[in-house]
Amino acid sequence: MKPAPWALAAALAVGATPALAEVDLGAGLVGVGGGNFLSKPSDKTLPYGNTGVRVETDFYPGFAGGTFGGGVAFDLRVLPWFGVEIDLLRTTDEGTGEYSLTVPGRTLKFDLTIGQDAWHLPVLAKLAVPSPVVSPVFLLGAERVFPGEATMKVENDLGVTIPQLSAEVDGYWMITGGAGVEIALPLPVLDLRIPFSLRASWNPGVSDELEERVETDVTVPDSPIVIRSEWEYQVVATLGVSAYF
Repeated sequence: MKPAPWALAAALAVGATPALAEVDLGAGLVGVGGGNFLSKPSDKTLPYGNTGVRVETDFYPGFAGGTFGGGVAFDLRVLPWFGVEIDLLRTTDEGTGEYSLTVPGRTLKFDLTIGQDAWHLPVLAKLAVPSPVVSPVFLLGAERVFPGEATMKVENDLGVTIPQLSAEVDGYWMITGGAGVEIALPLPVLDLRIPFSLRASWNPGVSDELEERVETDVTVPDSPIVIRSEWEYQVVATLGVSAYF
């Protein structure tokens, strides 16, 4: 006699239960270090009032600098080879660009540094290759950045300042991917692992037009100049320690 369909389904469900129950939760600390980048936009023009005329300027230098910080990491491993990692990181994200200003008799060079402290919340799908000691891992997902107040610092050899310069920033999203390894420590009573990764992030909201990155009125002498401080690219290394339960 053939088993009833419901009996076969129940048997399959019971057989699958142990596999579905193998869920591991990892929690730990992580440190972050790397760099931030803002490229030069290809469109280097600004509107001249409401005249419809656009003025070309090479004012925007592009920016590059460091990002450092750390926080906590949580890893929900729903299968031995697949899970979701959520980090909460506090970092300082800054970058510097050089701006040259020609005045009668000489050229002045300024170092413009923009940036802010920020909370980063990456939510990443995590693919791990099972291994007894060293497991390769691959990450891909979205990262929300909650920045603090942006700052602008102007430096040059003569102590000349540009008081109308400032920076502003709003929250933004990044697409983050990476790869690394997860090293399992040979401890008899605790599942302790050392995760290391290299990650690259891209902010698709950064425009390639200067008008979207700089706020000013070129028709007004000494008009305030506000530079947007949302980072376009970020490359970091992470190193941590996590316990799994």
